[in-house]
Amino acid sequence: AVNDVSMGGVAPASPDRTVDVEVEAGSSIDYVEVLHNNEVIHRSNGIKARVDAHGHSDLFKTHFEVGWGEVGQNVDWAVDLSVVGGELTDVQPRFRGHSIVAPQASDEPTYQFSRWDRYEPSRVRFNTRTWGNVNSSTPGMQGVGLEIRGDDSTVISAVVNGHISEIPLATLREGPHTGYLGGFLSPAFAFSRAVPTAEFSQKLSFDHEARTGIRDWYYVRVRQHNGQWAWSSPVWIEA
Repeated sequence: AVNDVSMGGVAPASPDRTVDVEVEAGSSIDYVEVLHNNEVIHRSNGIKARVDAHGHSDLFKTHFEVGWGEVGQNVDWAVDLSVVGGELTDVQPRFRGHSIVAPQASDEPTYQFSRWDRYEPSRVRFNTRTWGNVNSSTPGMQGVGLEIRGDDSTVISAVVNGHISEIPLATLREGPHTGYLGGFLSPAFAFSRAVPTAEFSQKLSFDHEARTGIRDWYYVRVRQHNGQWAWSSPVWIEA
C-alpha cells in the first residue's frame, strides 16, 4: 500500500508517500525490493542465519514433491500425507501439466491427471503423474506446499505408492529429506527444508518523497532462496 491505497489502486497526488509492505512467501525469502517507476528505492534482505526454533511451536512451510526417474516414462502416484502431533494449517497444490513446445500426434490425450483432497484437518492425499525431467531447466515434478504448526514432537507421515516414511519436523528444520522407491534412477520423493515464520514473512514501512509531475507508480518484487520470484500489482499516484 502507498498512503493507505492498496496495490491495484490509484492514490491522490502527493509528494509525500508512506509505503507499507507485508510479504508472506512460499519459502525462505532472499530479498524484498520496492520499485518506484521501475527503479529500486528500497531493498530488505532475508535473515542471514537460520532461525533456531528448537523446542518452540511455530508455523513452518515445506514443499513435498514427487517425480524424477527415467525421462519419458510415466509414473502414477498415490500419496497420503498426515501431520501427527501438530496442525496442518494450509495446503497449496503445485501441480503442472506437460511443457509442450511442439505438440505432436503422439502426445497424451489426457492432461487432467492430478487430483487432491484434504479429507481430514491434518491430512491430505493426492494422485498425480510424472514423466521425468526432460532437460535440466524443464522440471516434471508434482507436489504440494504444506504449512504446519508444530514443534520438536511433530512428525509428518508420508505414504508414497505404498512406501511409508515418518519424518520428524525437527529433521526437516535442519535440511531436506529425500527417498527413492527403488534404486538411484527410480522415481523419488522429497521434502524441502521446513522454513519457520521469520524466514518466509516480512513487514516493512518507510517514507518516500517524489515530485515527478506525472502519474507514477510503485510495486514490490520478492525473490526466494530457491529462485522463485513474485511481483505485486502497482499502486499509482496521480500527477
